[in-house]
Amino acid sequence: MDKSYEECLRLQKNKYHMYTDLEYDKVYTLKIVDITTDNGVKVELEVANSAENLLELKVSLNVKKNKFNTFIIEPTFENDKSKNELHKDILFYKTARPHIFKTLNYILKLIKEGITDKYFVGKRSAFNPSYSKFSITYVNNRKEK
Repeated sequence: MDKSYEECLRLQKNKYHMYTDLEYDKVYTLKIVDITTDNGVKVELEVANSAENLLELKVSLNVKKNKFNTFIIEPTFENDKSKNELHKDILFYKTARPHIFKTLNYILKLIKEGITDKYFVGKRSAFNPSYSKFSITYVNNRKEK
């Protein structure tokens, strides 16, 4: 029988799972926060822009079986540079949501399969989450307006 994301997260010895998107200079960290809740496993996904050393996005959620509950995108006001004001942009959060879901599914699938960031070193295939390309495209489109 195939284990759900929730079951796989509960069995993880490593509470931090980090993946690097070299193409778009982003670091994704999935933290397992609490495995004791009845609402599933509480996790946080943080996306950092490694080129600017900036926390770009933080998402808190509960993973119940293979579904996401209590999905909260938290604004990150860590850095208030005018060129990176995604935190204040409501449209960003609305349009980013499907890409965040795809990225979470992608990362959870990698964890479920036991694939770490080291797997991608020297391979033709790279860690390629949906959110990375979306965020870069979104920022570039905003600059053009």
